[in-house]
Amino acid sequence: MRILITGASGMLGTALVEMAADKYEILAQFNKTEPIKGAVEYLQCDFNHAEFLLPMLNRLKPDAVIHLAAITDTNFCEENPDFTSKLNVTAVFIIARWCAQQSIPFIFTSTDLVFDGKNPPYSETCEQNPLMVYGEQKAMAEKKILSIYPGALICRVPLMFGYKNGKPGGFLRGLIDTIGKKEYASQFRDEYRTPVYTRRVAKGILIGLKKKLKGYLHLGGSQRLSRYHLGLLVCEVFDLDSVYNKPSWLKDTELAKKRPLDVSLDSGLAIENGYDPGDLKADFIDLRERLRIN
Repeated sequence: MRILITGASGMLGTALVEMAADKYEILAQFNKTEPIKGAVEYLQCDFNHAEFLLPMLNRLKPDAVIHLAAITDTNFCEENPDFTSKLNVTAVFIIARWCAQQSIPFIFTSTDLVFDGKNPPYSETCEQNPLMVYGEQKAMAEKKILSIYPGALICRVPLMFGYKNGKPGGFLRGLIDTIGKKEYASQFRDEYRTPVYTRRVAKGILIGLKKKLKGYLHLGGSQRLSRYHLGLLVCEVFDLDSVYNKPSWLKDTELAKKRPLDVSLDSGLAIENGYDPGDLKADFIDLRERLRIN
């Protein structure tokens, strides 16, 4: 099976290419940063230009598409909604429609930020009510996908940690860099997530592909933690001084209007299908050893 993985040079894409390359023929799409070794074919394509999409798909003729590519910087999405919508909504619709026409599997990664944080934990049947532009775009993309391709699978993922290009990725990179320089990192005590290792999510996506699952699937972690307590765990595992993990309160900031307090995911359905959300501390240790950070 030839699988097109978009966003293959990102943090989740890195893990997915690594874990799928020995089972499938991988076509790895990237925009600016070339993906890790292991993919049988690298291809560069800027999905902000919709006219490039169909020629690429028709040339590659994949047997399945796993669409990870997105602009995930929530602040950038707030400030540039029209620009980010091209990738986060328009491109998704084009790819999903093409997959529907070809009757091939289409897996899309969405976010826990499609929820408002008022009634956690969130299962697959909970109603969307995003507070921020990024969440709105993902919610819109979800609806468009299932309206044209009910057989598609939408994997909602939470705050993730992992690596790309041999370095920590996502929130972890900034946290390690800041505290490592003996600078304070403000972490909310009242913002809760179910953080998860990218390698766990990658396995969950591959389970969905193998089992031909459709609809929604939540791939969250095993523990509900505040950003502050997550920071303490990072300090413990990566031998950082936790005094610089500074507690603060989301509810006391202007961000509270646009940032949900608790979008913890219920991943019971995925677990029933063989997904293992893992142990958070053990997964941070695994990541540390892979990066050889001591």
